[in-house]
Amino acid sequence: MARRGSRGGFSDPNSPRSWVLTVEKQHRLRLREEVASVVPWLATDAGTVECLAMVGPAGGLVVSPADLLKEDAKVVIQLRSRQIGRQQVGSRIVEYARYAAATWPVPISWEAKARRFTLTLPEGARALKLAPSRGERAVVFAAGEILEVWPADEWVAHIRTSARDLDEVRESAIEQLADENAT
Repeated sequence: MARRGSRGGFSDPNSPRSWVLTVEKQHRLRLREEVASVVPWLATDAGTVECLAMVGPAGGLVVSPADLLKEDAKVVIQLRSRQIGRQQVGSRIVEYARYAAATWPVPISWEAKARRFTLTLPEGARALKLAPSRGERAVVFAAGEILEVWPADEWVAHIRTSARDLDEVRESAIEQLADENAT
């Protein structure tokens, strides 16, 4: 597996982490089994996890297992059975339909013999430059239920922006954690 740099994160194996990988032929990423210690829905005994890749709000792709997207699936089923008219072009229904149309199936397979996970980056996401292509660098970010795949240059730009305002970002995170712990 081609790797560049080292994985990010703190010493706790369950803390948020990132890995810098090179996208292999057939647009595959090979993730070490340690990613399962950070992302609870990704388990080595699961075989293949059927996931969807969606446009990330901060950048890159957010990869989620289909079974965590039950509410989204309900909306998509309702959209299928509905004729959407031109007068709805500015509606929230169409806004959601656009977003749902920009999702791609991404199965993540556990390869027990190699002790790794494999995912193939979807063609549509690569064409839109939301994900890197073969031979390019990718950053895989994992935190709790979140698994993201970013083109490396986009990741660096995002992290630099966060670094410029790090004191403010940290304080906001501390406040939000305190608020969540209080409820």
